[in-house]
Amino acid sequence: MTAEITLPTAKELGLSVRFIKRGPGGIKTHKKASAELREAKKVRSSKRAKVTVDIFDSPELKEWNNETGRLRSYVEHVCPPYGMGGERFLANQLIPEFTQKTDAGLIECKKWEDAFLASLHILKVRYESDGGDLSDLPWPTLEELRSKFHVEIDVNELSDVQDVRLGGVNEEQRSRYEQEVRNTHERKIRGVIRHCSEEVETRLTSVIQKMNDFKPRDGDKKAEGVFRDSLIGNVKEIAGLLEHWNITNDPAVDAVRRRLLTDIGSVNPSDLRSDENLRRKVKRNAEDILSRVGAFGQVKD
Repeated sequence: MTAEITLPTAKELGLSVRFIKRGPGGIKTHKKASAELREAKKVRSSKRAKVTVDIFDSPELKEWNNETGRLRSYVEHVCPPYGMGGERFLANQLIPEFTQKTDAGLIECKKWEDAFLASLHILKVRYESDGGDLSDLPWPTLEELRSKFHVEIDVNELSDVQDVRLGGVNEEQRSRYEQEVRNTHERKIRGVIRHCSEEVETRLTSVIQKMNDFKPRDGDKKAEGVFRDSLIGNVKEIAGLLEHWNITNDPAVDAVRRRLLTDIGSVNPSDLRSDENLRRKVKRNAEDILSRVGAFGQVKD
């Protein structure tokens, strides 16, 4: 028989984080050239064809976008989704490392933002020189561009289902919306658990596939299905994250975490490549652990 696990209050779990980014886009539609193109090519709809121009063509702006992309990827990597509104869950234990890495990422983003803004005069000269008849689009001011840059990690406390305050409503409405708050909270918690299972499944499936596909070098015949050391490193990494993502203290999650470390994470990748029996063993272990991931979110009575 199974029983639903007891959910902790939200404030005991961690924080809510949201990655926010906006910036200038250098790709502009040249309306006059677009109209001329459609007329010359007999295009009837304005949505079918248009002429676009990259007025900046800036390596610094590209680096800013790359850096913000890396920062977003890190946030999404260590913070599971928490509901459907863009919030993500940051476990309390990960806050020191998270703060250090995001602070460094934000500094790097600001560096490329400043470099881009400092190069505006050169970019305008290049645009006018290279753009030919398409170089007559309006050029934004420094102030206009500066106001378009914004990168932020928005951090908030998670709501507490025990602290629902609804003034000015009758008892029936209050009961209904208190229950809605509790239901929403539970859906978000369950979403974190689903994310745990999906991440473990991804890594274990990769291990199983690689153990199936790998064939060592045989004389002049090259090795097939080769894999990198990161195959095992990725398993150890997800085991480390599970320790922080297991916000319901689910014993099934902890059991999987420990087996990921002992049965797979402890294996030397070089030994895997040279030992067929070890590859079979790791594959069996991965398949067995994978079969237990479905138990996430429930405990035995």
